[in-house]
Amino acid sequence: MKTSTQVILLFLFLFLAAGATVSVTAQSLSSVDVSSLSDAQIQRLVQQATAQGMSVDQVIEIAKARGASDQQIDDVRRRILKESFDEEVQAKGASAVKKGTEKDVWMMTNDELYDYSIKAEFIATEKAKKVFGFQFFNSDKLSFEPSVNIPVPKDYILGVNDELTISIWGASQRTYALTVDHNGALLIPEAGTIQVQGKPFDEARKLILKRLTGIYSGMAGGSPNTWADVTVTGMRSIKVNVLGEVMVPGTYTLPATASAFNALYLSGGPNEHGSFRGIKILRDNKVFKVLDVYEYLINGNGSNNIVLRDQDVIMVPPYQTRVEMAGRFKRTGYFELKEGENLAKLLDYAGGFKPEAYKEAVSVTRLTDHQRRMVDVEKGDYAGFKPANGDSIWAGEVLKRFENRVILSGAAMRPGVYALTDGMTLSDLLTKAQGVKEDAF
Repeated sequence: MKTSTQVILLFLFLFLAAGATVSVTAQSLSSVDVSSLSDAQIQRLVQQATAQGMSVDQVIEIAKARGASDQQIDDVRRRILKESFDEEVQAKGASAVKKGTEKDVWMMTNDELYDYSIKAEFIATEKAKKVFGFQFFNSDKLSFEPSVNIPVPKDYILGVNDELTISIWGASQRTYALTVDHNGALLIPEAGTIQVQGKPFDEARKLILKRLTGIYSGMAGGSPNTWADVTVTGMRSIKVNVLGEVMVPGTYTLPATASAFNALYLSGGPNEHGSFRGIKILRDNKVFKVLDVYEYLINGNGSNNIVLRDQDVIMVPPYQTRVEMAGRFKRTGYFELKEGENLAKLLDYAGGFKPEAYKEAVSVTRLTDHQRRMVDVEKGDYAGFKPANGDSIWAGEVLKRFENRVILSGAAMRPGVYALTDGMTLSDLLTKAQGVKEDAF
């Protein structure tokens, strides 16, 4: 079922727009009413499209270029998936269809269609949930799930099994659906082979267009009558190993544009004992990059969230120094420190004090070899105090009392709370309260 869907999904639009032929015209597809098609039409068009051997990504790009809307694409996806499901039920019997229900088929995600890994399921400990950074990889409202429905960037590095579509229009019209072969080359009919493996997409695109001018003379000169463009319509998949102190270690399959955060998201991120600040990206058995998630969480700096390559290894080591922040801090929980970082830096990670916090000092509970001991750190020493692994730091609250409050009640014109200033007399207070009422005695 999945294979046939990948081959024909959305190619339906091309047949509808071109009178049930495989030639691609400039006619817009925006007016096509998918719901008006009969099941027999869907089946016939699926059979014709399957014979073309085009991938789903190639078809999507062409359909969008001809004006197909996202809604039309979704409608066709569901019609074709339903037809595939019905055929499987007829062939095997309802009880033998492993996927379960028709709803399962209709609601297939991109990960299921493209055989990419989905987010691993696990049960985190309560302590792990309190570690700063846990929610970054496990929030319902924040997803680093890799996307396959985005254009590749110009610096995307081409590799074996990438699928490219070359569209030619104008005086000459033709579409090439090509795949980078195991030698890293594209074979363009009449134009020969072009080595593209390891090249940025923008560079390879220019080489392809230059080669095409040799067989399409209308593309050359100052007044061309033939134009061409190249798009990546099917990304190869890569396999990445996520190891060490992560929620679910394993091998994950991702699109070739996936980043380190994408892989960590799928694995659930560092576990209760894992480091968020010294994550190693190993490439060719060497440390290629060290990832500090705090750089993104605190500063929004994602420059070290690199694009992964096939067979990269993400190694999450155990943390070295972790400190608990409790009390009147804006963020509480467990925070990781690098060597040399002080209490002032830790306060930055915790977002600073809450307004009601006592800021002149904090209390530190420290573990020794045999017991615990208390350390009071004054405000002036924050920058020089180095927290130790296992420390628990507490910020208290200011006293619930006033240093200069006076309450006026009774037969005053404006009873209430007033500030007591130096040298203030009762007469001064009554003047502030606009005197006493007429019936006062």
